[in-house]
Amino acid sequence: MIIRASAERLKKKTDSEETGFIVEEIDRLNDIVNGYLDFAKGDAALISSESPVEFDLVELMYGTKRHVEGKYAGVEIEWQVQMPESLPMTGYRRSLRQVLFNLLTNGVEACQSAGKPPKLSLTVELKGERVRIAVTDFGGGMSKPELKKIATPFYTTKATGSGLGLYLSNKLVGEMGGKMHLSSTEGIKS
Repeated sequence: MIIRASAERLKKKTDSEETGFIVEEIDRLNDIVNGYLDFAKGDAALISSESPVEFDLVELMYGTKRHVEGKYAGVEIEWQVQMPESLPMTGYRRSLRQVLFNLLTNGVEACQSAGKPPKLSLTVELKGERVRIAVTDFGGGMSKPELKKIATPFYTTKATGSGLGLYLSNKLVGEMGGKMHLSSTEGIKS
């Protein structure tokens, strides 16, 4: 809380985008720690501490994209983006941002692990009353046995990592009333 309060004071003084990232990252890290604690306690809801808010989904997507670019400063990421100009909605902004950030960083790492320059695709479509968000990476893909296990707790294909990122992302999406679909084709060249 001390770090967050300091970041908020700094944001008021400078009003720079970077200080906003500090506050968002503190909230994101707090959510991750709470997610681990909730996971350890049992099957508690992950978004119980968050209330739905009004926000622009496209603005959130571009903000998350910029944050990923900042995390991988010096790495050229090729983006394919297909979104409307704006898409106001009410929902769990912080949790959705966490899911998107996790998927995008996993995508960059998947490309790097395959020895490819990072290439990611972001698509937002309005389908009736529902929104479909697609995040695609052009890494090496996963085998069918890997894909079956990828969203289970503590399973990871990375040398480092907890194996809880996709599990918690899937759980968050479900708690938000959505459904996460993972697919992959091993060895696709792009």
